[in-house]
Amino acid sequence: MKPLYLAALILFAGVINISAADIIDNYTVSPPILEVDLDREISGYFNVENNSDQPHRINIEVSYFKPEEIFAGVHTQPDVAGTEDIAGLVVVSPRVINLPAGQKRKVRFTVKPDGVRRPPGEYRANLVFKPVPDKKPEPGVNSEGVSMRINWILEIRLPVYVTIGKRGPAGITANGVLTQENGKHFVRLDVGNETVWRYPVEFNVYDKSGKIGSSRKVVLRQTKRDVSIELSREPEGALLVKWEPYMDNVAGAPGQITIQQ
Repeated sequence: MKPLYLAALILFAGVINISAADIIDNYTVSPPILEVDLDREISGYFNVENNSDQPHRINIEVSYFKPEEIFAGVHTQPDVAGTEDIAGLVVVSPRVINLPAGQKRKVRFTVKPDGVRRPPGEYRANLVFKPVPDKKPEPGVNSEGVSMRINWILEIRLPVYVTIGKRGPAGITANGVLTQENGKHFVRLDVGNETVWRYPVEFNVYDKSGKIGSSRKVVLRQTKRDVSIELSREPEGALLVKWEPYMDNVAGAPGQITIQQ
């Protein structure tokens, strides 16, 4: 079985008549992980749950987003987006769900191979869950909606990672500098991943007295990104930055660099 991982990215969109407070505590999607083998069609299920006392209507779309669209850096080569996009292999049913208050609904998720021979590597798409806003005016507001309240709702994007072939270890390169802003100290890293595998990486920063900073990021295949790590205090002497994967089922080569003050 090849692993397919799901992780939530929450984005905001301006809509009418639903507040973020209503949605953030009341709308959940689970589970976070599925495992599939892309050599054959495989299906699984998500549970979408309405924890509120109001009904919700939710659209589910399948899409692909470039790294810069999900705040994950940029590709290091111009053709990566066309290569790794497997949104066309993903089918979701139903595409629209109506959830009464306090109810849970199963959503079927299928990955269908299309016969195209793809080289070993990691491929991805996104499931996008979009609550449909209630466009009815509030009591006392005219029907033309001139005074309708505009709030925020949450759109949840679940990245779908599909592994093809035997997974190899990811590896990153990094260089960094020490900076200071408004009395706070930061390590700024330029991080690159030229492999065809995602690297969920944990960075830890040490000075001569011990650990003074850490950060977890996902570095997608063939991307580069900036990483900022706030330090807990003013560093003493040279800094040692170490990194290693923070997920047991994702192989990644550890590494380290030294930053001189």
